[in-house]
Amino acid sequence: MMQEKIKFYREIFSLDSNSKVFFPLAGMYLEAGLKDEAETVLRQGLERHPEHMEARLLLIRVCHEKGKGDEAGALVRELMNSLHGCPPFFQIWSQELEREGRSEAAMILSLLTSHFGSKPVSVKDIFSAGLKILLADRGQDRRASAKSEVEQGAVVEEEWEEYPPDESPQPTEDLAGAVLTVPVEEDLQEPDQDEDAEEVDESLIEGGVRTRSMADVLFSQGEYRKALDIYTELWRESLPGSDRRDLESQVAKARTALEEGAHDQDGGEPDQADDVVGRLEDLAERLEQRARKA
Repeated sequence: MMQEKIKFYREIFSLDSNSKVFFPLAGMYLEAGLKDEAETVLRQGLERHPEHMEARLLLIRVCHEKGKGDEAGALVRELMNSLHGCPPFFQIWSQELEREGRSEAAMILSLLTSHFGSKPVSVKDIFSAGLKILLADRGQDRRASAKSEVEQGAVVEEEWEEYPPDESPQPTEDLAGAVLTVPVEEDLQEPDQDEDAEEVDESLIEGGVRTRSMADVLFSQGEYRKALDIYTELWRESLPGSDRRDLESQVAKARTALEEGAHDQDGGEPDQADDVVGRLEDLAERLEQRARKA
């Protein structure tokens, strides 16, 4: 079937060498693998129709596939000279590609438009301008982030003012002092024991030792008010960053616990007082037993 079509178009072209059937005939030759015949027909046709752009492009393809790089280059240079005199060609092509959503290809053609124009833009200029814009945008992002953190911090401080530090005296401190004033002989003293966790925390807090670990311990013991005071102080001394945001999160948790009343500190004080009283009674009983033995 292909051979019959080739024969038909070849007869027409032989009868009228000015006919433009040379182009479809060359295409059929190329499709059939007859590259030499395709090149011959294309050259003959372009001699009579040099304006035939598609035929010129097809001839460039044939020469390239046949390994005739020099001839293909000469044909491309002729085409380049024509396009160089028409910068709007690349500009319009770029716009069409942009409409099709092919932004990267459109950008490349825009660069070609500038290159063939009266004021070409170099790749160096493009990179330089792009870097300046990117660096400026990043600087604005960092400033906006810092401003946001400062504003958030101001809001947190306003919320913390609703929960002033609890300065009321703790009953357990007086009872603990009573334990320390009981005269007990050295031979009656029990082996050293670690102080109660809450008493240790109290002494450290009064001594000015206010650390994140201490606040976490107080929080775990249900001392949300005291933990909130330490978190507040640490937050004020911290710099913007992940640590500051973490402290804000801990403050929010302590505030939530205070609002929900999950652990009532006042409700826990009688138990602590009873514990200290029990220790006093135990020591008094030991003293009485010692007196009887004597």
